[in-house]
Amino acid sequence: MDTEMTGGDEAAEMRDVGARTEAASSSKRQRRTEEQAGAAGAVGGAPCGPQREGEEDLVPDLTTQQWATLETGLTRAKMQIVFSMDEPSVAVGNLYWTLRDFDREILSYCKDHGVRFEDDRLDALGTNKIVLFGRPDTKNKELWCLMKRGYIYVRGVRIRVQPSFTGRKVSNLSLCEIEYVNTNEIQPSELIKAIQTWGGTDALVVSHAVNVGTPAKWPSIMCLRNMSRTSPELLFAFRLFFPSPEEANSVGASVG
Repeated sequence: MDTEMTGGDEAAEMRDVGARTEAASSSKRQRRTEEQAGAAGAVGGAPCGPQREGEEDLVPDLTTQQWATLETGLTRAKMQIVFSMDEPSVAVGNLYWTLRDFDREILSYCKDHGVRFEDDRLDALGTNKIVLFGRPDTKNKELWCLMKRGYIYVRGVRIRVQPSFTGRKVSNLSLCEIEYVNTNEIQPSELIKAIQTWGGTDALVVSHAVNVGTPAKWPSIMCLRNMSRTSPELLFAFRLFFPSPEEANSVGASVG
């Protein structure tokens, strides 16, 4: 049976269609707004989820007593500081400098940050891939904080800085480090909390010389954020350097 639509019925249906259209448009606008808000949060607006901690979180908020304990451990430990670059030479102005050329500049930078070296000197080792090393005269909070990021900037050039590897069979350095390997990422505050739970005060995150099969050291925060081993499985791997052998042994025994 054919049904004839009256003028009143037609107007009512048109109003109904208009209402549905407006509701659909409103829903679409809401979805677009939510999507844009989510995108803004991901880029730099309100956070969309847990945020990674930054380099500033590498230095923990230790108490005066904890810093005193840390400095006492450093004073007793036999240690050596190593400076390196990934490249054989870098451009400084119109010249190319090797690491040797940064010798006095590095010492000056360290002095400005409260750190001095024995005989006010750094020795060079190597030919193609040179490293500079020296024994710190001042073993204090300033030295610890200087090494926290794993690098310093001198003349606008990133210079790697870390304690010398103490695990060699023939070495007169104190054994202050343990290997860290994990399948999961850990934040700086989580790491320090775990270290203190295991009997330590603090530790430096020290990069291996080779990461993801490439000979290059990483900054400390990059070691925490990126897997450095891909075989036989993906792993976060680096060294933890403690202010004293006693702390290294205490933490090692707790996790071993």
